Amino acid sequence: FELLREDFLIDGDFDSWVEDDEESLKQFRHSCLVESIPPGLRHNDDIYEFYDSIFRGRVKRAEILYDTERLTLLMNQRDQVIAKYENVQARHIYHANKYKRQIGQNQTTFSDRLFALCRKAPKEPSPIQIRIKGEHV
Repeated sequence: FELLREDFLIDGDFDSWVEDDEESLKQFRHSCLVESIPPGLRHNDDIYEFYDSIFRGRVKRAEILYDTERLTLLMNQRDQVIAKYENVQARHIYHANKYKRQIGQNQTTFSDRLFALCRKAPKEPSPIQIRIKGEHV
């Protein structure tokens, strides 16, 4: 791996290199990878100032590249939780409206009232209870 990395830094990326792109080749030869940057320096301006203070006038630019794989995973999990919540909420609204319709039916005639007494009384839906990490919401 070290030999491949050294070749890359010396010669650049041949897949994206263009004959007249001397600036890209210069950038490849003068680039370095830094990991475990303290949180207080994780901004382009801050990291530039840090390296410019060490290599005065020789730093052309500094860029922070973020690994967003974990963020993408968390966003996907969030979308799944939202979809589950919306499904539960929709079912709750449906059952609440169904209960209101059953309770609010006009029972004007004697036979309607008698039929309503013989029917099983509708059950009032309970409030939405969702458990997220062991806590009810």
